[in-house]
Amino acid sequence: MDVTRVPFLLEGCQPGFVVSSGSGIDDKIFAPFNRRAQRLGVSVLASICDNDEVQPHLPQIIVVAEKAVPRRTIRGLQERCPDNVHIWYGKSSWTSAAAMKEYLRLLKHCLFAFLDRFEPILYMDAAPQHICRRVLQSAQRLGIRVIIIPAQAT
Repeated sequence: MDVTRVPFLLEGCQPGFVVSSGSGIDDKIFAPFNRRAQRLGVSVLASICDNDEVQPHLPQIIVVAEKAVPRRTIRGLQERCPDNVHIWYGKSSWTSAAAMKEYLRLLKHCLFAFLDRFEPILYMDAAPQHICRRVLQSAQRLGIRVIIIPAQAT
């Protein structure tokens, strides 16, 4: 799993973001956002693995701040996303320890059908919100082994 920050406003682009199911250009929708929120962005929690059977089930999460995008826009976007793409809407678009604990619960749920064959191992960097005691204890309770990649190594 890795988290990256994606700004809403990219140089030379119209403010907003596009969501597509990947099946063709006709199904893409553009979601404009509040002009006051030009310095805002989203956080994307990307889950990857090397197993073609498991990968489509891994959660892909977009964390959006409520001050950046209207709730009705988020509902419309979520309805058009593939089942494994989740949009989390809250006070901030930054990930937190609470968000990481929720991610772990979702990851366990998404992997449930594979737990008889695979042991979940989660590699993540040493960001403070990833390695706090509450997050690591939650992972242990859920049966997810965590491997921390040292700072400056990602």
